[in-house]
Amino acid sequence: MLALAAPVILANISNNLLALADTLMVGSLGTVELAAVGYGMLLVFLIYGLPIGLISIGNAFAAQFFGAGRGADCRRLVRLALWLGLAAGLAVAALSWASDGMMALLGIEPEIRRQAFLYVSRRALGAPFLFVVVGWANILNGLGHVRTPMVLTVLANAMNIGLNYLLIFGHAGFPAMGIEGAALATAAANLVSFLVFAAILRWRPPAVLRPVAGAGERPDRAFTREFFRVGLPNGVYVLLDIGGLFAFSTIVEWIGVTALAINQVPVRVMALSYVINLGLSIAATTLVGQAAGAGRPAAVSRSARLALQLSAAVLVALSLAYLLAREPIVRAFSLEAELVAPAAAMVSLMVVFHFFDGLTIVMYGCLKGLGDTRFPTLVYMAGQWLLALPLAWALALPAGLGLPGAWAALILEMAATGLVFWLRFRHLERRPGTWPLSAGAAR
Repeated sequence: MLALAAPVILANISNNLLALADTLMVGSLGTVELAAVGYGMLLVFLIYGLPIGLISIGNAFAAQFFGAGRGADCRRLVRLALWLGLAAGLAVAALSWASDGMMALLGIEPEIRRQAFLYVSRRALGAPFLFVVVGWANILNGLGHVRTPMVLTVLANAMNIGLNYLLIFGHAGFPAMGIEGAALATAAANLVSFLVFAAILRWRPPAVLRPVAGAGERPDRAFTREFFRVGLPNGVYVLLDIGGLFAFSTIVEWIGVTALAINQVPVRVMALSYVINLGLSIAATTLVGQAAGAGRPAAVSRSARLALQLSAAVLVALSLAYLLAREPIVRAFSLEAELVAPAAAMVSLMVVFHFFDGLTIVMYGCLKGLGDTRFPTLVYMAGQWLLALPLAWALALPAGLGLPGAWAALILEMAATGLVFWLRFRHLERRPGTWPLSAGAAR
């Protein structure tokens, strides 16, 4: 489990460092540029969320096909990821080029809107290549070949940062392009990553992907329909997650500027817990999916139990570290003196939330391994949009509990969602004939 999770965790940490590098390097140009790149990243997450979620379900398919010894279907999956990634990337690029009008409707300040549009639209030039790489990376993760995607992610991000230095500031004979340079650097890194990944799959593929099928072959319609049946709910799940973050941030903004500043502390601190549990979740999807594909219910249960045990151990260790070091952590954010105590209190409250959140992330990975995406998406949608967000608003504003009240609503919803996910998995693990992807794949 750890051997599968560790490379994924490193890749996610690399992606977070890239986002931080973009923010810091562009932010050095001025306040407007900093605000624009921050808003531009939020737009990118929102526009890319659905297709990323859809394409990433290839992990579960690849795991089950590999477990069932269906190498031909694994190769078909690679072809589908190519066609689907290119199509989704072109659609997202078109939507990104329309983002200026979207921001105008939202009343974004003209200069921030102009700079954010440069970032979103130029970055979208690499979207088709990015989506194909995401698809291929998830397929290899599902096959258990996690090192190749990790190495490519780290190298691509290192290249991106180097190009940032050249294109943002205009070094080595390149023009100083500011925020546009940061976006073009990302697009170029996406293209190079795609070319390298394509070369690996063509000349050095994993054994299960040999012989290499022709990339120009059209994907089978029934195969594609099954992929969309399982993948679309996962895309909606990702989109709901991003949308919920936007909505919660808006509620915090309504509380006040001080709350907005304090809220950055628990959110940033929790990022470490998130990337670790996301890695364990992806590993759980792989192992549960491979066991399900092989028709081994006992291995399905063991894999899920191991993932939850590792997640709980990591969360306990991180919780103790957060609690013991909460004041030094808060002071590292350079908050005003009177905000240190309330921010430290929020770190303590975050510890409760991140425990339920981490276990829920891993539990969803187990459900994905069985191809169960529709039910958890409906549960998550109801919990987030019908319970957490309305309750967060009610506790924070009318009830006057402020930021702690808003987070209390998140804790309640995440605990309830995690419990439902666990009960759902317990129901499915005892009934192999009802596993959504196994049943669909057998038709």
